[in-house]
Amino acid sequence: MPIPKLNEPTRRAGDKGGPFSGEGPLRVLIDLPADLRQVEAGPWEGPTAPVLEHILWSLCQGSSDIELHWLAQPGETGTGAVHFQEPDLSSDHWPFMFSKNDGGEWLGAVPMYRQLKRIADEDPTRSLDSYAKAALSGDLRAHITVTNDPDLLNLTGFYARNINALTAAEALAVVGLYLRKDDPYVGAWAPKVSFNLGTHDAAWVAVRSQLPSGWRWSSALVDHSKATDDDYATLLFGSFFERLVRMLNHRDNIHRAILQRADNQTGHDATEALDTFMFNVVGAFDAAAIAAHLGAGRQFDDRRRAGWQSKDWRKGLGVPPLYEMFHRNRPADDLFAVCRLLRNTVHGAGLGSVVASSGSVRETLVRLPHAEAAEFVDRLSRLAPAHTWGITERHPEQLYVDPSRLVEGLIPYIFSTLEEVLEHTPLEDLARTGVVREGVPTDGAFDLSTRTRTSLLYGLTPPSC
Repeated sequence: MPIPKLNEPTRRAGDKGGPFSGEGPLRVLIDLPADLRQVEAGPWEGPTAPVLEHILWSLCQGSSDIELHWLAQPGETGTGAVHFQEPDLSSDHWPFMFSKNDGGEWLGAVPMYRQLKRIADEDPTRSLDSYAKAALSGDLRAHITVTNDPDLLNLTGFYARNINALTAAEALAVVGLYLRKDDPYVGAWAPKVSFNLGTHDAAWVAVRSQLPSGWRWSSALVDHSKATDDDYATLLFGSFFERLVRMLNHRDNIHRAILQRADNQTGHDATEALDTFMFNVVGAFDAAAIAAHLGAGRQFDDRRRAGWQSKDWRKGLGVPPLYEMFHRNRPADDLFAVCRLLRNTVHGAGLGSVVASSGSVRETLVRLPHAEAAEFVDRLSRLAPAHTWGITERHPEQLYVDPSRLVEGLIPYIFSTLEEVLEHTPLEDLARTGVVREGVPTDGAFDLSTRTRTSLLYGLTPPSC
């Protein structure tokens, strides 16, 4: 469930810059049935996963930074409600009325009604209603349109150019990204309750939600520290998760740069964030390797030899799954190699960026290191088809990558690979006091509701239990 790229709607005179440049609100149009447009009633902690559409509606209702419009049914009222009127054939417009937050109303109109109807009549697979909603989204200059209408989600052609039709899950990831830049408590916000998480703690919850085996793993490390009166293993556990939290933070920075009009500054920002993203990913893999080293009873003084790329070290662990999963050209090896290739650019010429133009579209791209570009593309292509990674050749023999597409493609592999590593990490040789948590907590800050909420707001797969 990656954070989607957004096309900035057509700007008009007086419009401020995009929401991610900090110059204007995030404009959201919600096209959902009434039962999904509900503010969460609370209390929401506990064993029940929240309804994601209710989270979205509550966040959009509760933030002054979001300009919300919603398609209302006859008789529904409220701030942002949009009602289509009867088409006006004399002016060839389809009027609509929406309610403003000051209690007043504003009359607008979708132009070229006859053209809209003709296109719908010529396309038996989609209804006039879907085309009308797309035209309305363009007229309101909505940055995202949230819908469960499959016709609108799959719309193509003229009326699809300036509409970003998203599912509620995709929209939650965008709203979470937008609100996190200014709101320190958006991570687990809910109405009518006092319990909130700061963004740092929310990221911790989101990360831990992706790594269920991390509970047994981290509990064993903490228990080892207690048994030996040495905090190294506890610090190792903290370092592992903190680096993944930083990974998410820098992923946010990449998206915020990419979701602005491309210029030299967005290039600098995206490149710096990608650099640090990779540094922290490799750091998390290294921390997991040292934990496996200790858990397998290897000498503490030899911990610097721990590394998944070392065949001899993996063999010495005596854990066949860990030995085999990082064999050359296996998915885990390809993933780790890609991350190390980009991390290691800090020792050389480093990453660079370019602003690429194609017509009126400008993109922020990161230049891949020339010497390693071929291996980089080859390894990524074994993980997923090459076109999915956003790699492009802009100059002869020089490859560039869209950093937002790259990190969105890598993150599921990073979490699934680390989950497999933690699942198979030997813990038998760690000292014990007898207190080791085996399962995921079901209450407090890590209950199902909170883990689901934070995962959705970070665009990650929500937990199933």
